[in-house]
Amino acid sequence: MLDLGVSSYQLDERERGFSYLGDNELDMRMDKTQELTAKKIVNTFGEETIHIFQYEPEKLASIKGINKEKALIMAEDFNENWELWQIVGYLERFGIGPQNAKKIYQSLGANAIQEIEDNPYILVDLARGVDFKQIDKMAMDIGIGYDNEKRIESGIKYSLIRIRI
Repeated sequence: MLDLGVSSYQLDERERGFSYLGDNELDMRMDKTQELTAKKIVNTFGEETIHIFQYEPEKLASIKGINKEKALIMAEDFNENWELWQIVGYLERFGIGPQNAKKIYQSLGANAIQEIEDNPYILVDLARGVDFKQIDKMAMDIGIGYDNEKRIESGIKYSLIRIRI
């Protein structure tokens, strides 16, 4: 199990302000009585916001209400969630919905995208609502060859499962 520092309620419920399940207004407050810090950050740093969180988090302390310690904690939390958001975006390109991203991230960790690119067929076992055909198309799209060992292995497994149905 992986502790992302937030609950599934906070990630799954759109009105919480940081759900990855749709277009939502940026909020990200754990406590709705707190002021809109995320809005201040984006207004201050604009297109550089992600860079600031990832590489220069101490600059967040220039915003009223954020000290250096809080800035570093915020950056750490952001970066953990950023990895999950990257997986969501990557999987959506192949028609795999965001509801699978959390499980895939928990199973594969921070290097999930690289692991998927190395062997997209692992998704057959990890993602709900997808099958070999969908993953095989994805694999072909990212350059996996027809004679790839993982493809053949997964195809055989898929066929055997289909026979039992």
